[in-house]
Amino acid sequence: STKGRLFTSKGKIAEDEMYSGGCLLVDHATNHAHIEFQAKLNTHETLRAKGAYEVMCRDYGVVPQSFVSDNGTAFTGHGFSQHLAKFEQVIHFAGAGAHHQNGNAERAIQTIMSISRTMMLHQAIHWPDVADATLWPMAVAHAVYLYNHVPDPATGLSAHDLFTKTRWEQSKFHDLHVWGCPVYVLEKTMSDGKKLPRWKPRSHRTINMGLSANHASTVPLVLNPASGAITAQFHVVFDDWFATVSSVSDTLPDFHSPEWSQLFGDSVYQYPFDDD
Repeated sequence: STKGRLFTSKGKIAEDEMYSGGCLLVDHATNHAHIEFQAKLNTHETLRAKGAYEVMCRDYGVVPQSFVSDNGTAFTGHGFSQHLAKFEQVIHFAGAGAHHQNGNAERAIQTIMSISRTMMLHQAIHWPDVADATLWPMAVAHAVYLYNHVPDPATGLSAHDLFTKTRWEQSKFHDLHVWGCPVYVLEKTMSDGKKLPRWKPRSHRTINMGLSANHASTVPLVLNPASGAITAQFHVVFDDWFATVSSVSDTLPDFHSPEWSQLFGDSVYQYPFDDD
């Protein structure tokens, strides 16, 4: 229900347009996920998301021929059906309440949303002054990246490897940093090889928003809290431990409360408790 900020091509926040959700498309053969955010959850926006997904698939030689979805109006509408018929594509629907009939996509949605929610909670605990729920699209996009690139322990291959039929260099994991952590960006004057006055700061503090999809893995997206702009930067230093920002102890949650200890239910990925 929380609306997310919509960023223009230059990184500025468009206050009159907000994301209200998104379309998450999952390849059943490889579990590769792709997210397209939408300002409105209607057929027109969903078709735009589908088109963007098919363009991405085409770059890797993949041609989607059939779809499985829930019974949302965006998928069952006449416009969506006409579009599929035009391109001779097939769609099947899961039964009402039968999420297991589209288990791959439903499980991917659950995992990605849990990752993004955890990252936002982690940032809110360590840096509450800048925590903003409307930044959820950036957290979800980074969670999708992690979901696609973390390898399966059984095979050593990631969903990205299977989908693209290539091997992603796992050394690039060193380029990943904590989402929402402070990032110190070198002032442009110094990065251009010029000098600054002696007592002028050499950097300014921004917020890590994940990796840029249009740059190398060493180029992150950072949010400038003063201007509200998200830009790709290279000359940066990350504070993964939030050591350069302070959090008031009174604002921290009670980590011993049942609500916190049972946040993820019976997930097997929780830290096990010692019976002794």
